[in-house]
Amino acid sequence: MPIPISLGKFNKRVTNRLMIGRADQPPFAAIRHRGRTSGREYRISLNAFPRRNEVVFALTYGSGTDGLRK
Repeated sequence: MPIPISLGKFNKRVTNRLMIGRADQPPFAAIRHRGRTSGREYRISLNAFPRRNEVVFALTYGSGTDGLRK
């Protein structure tokens, strides 16, 4: 079940900034991406779980978030 968007806004401003320092420790990973409209570079931490020959990333906020739009 995805978490509420209001909690996501808090995480964006507070939790992500704290967690990015732990992104090199399992089960966390860091990913860099460029904003779709701003072109600004972002670095975020997320949960990454090794599974056989692949890595599975948790979609904490569900598949309808801005970060997953093309």
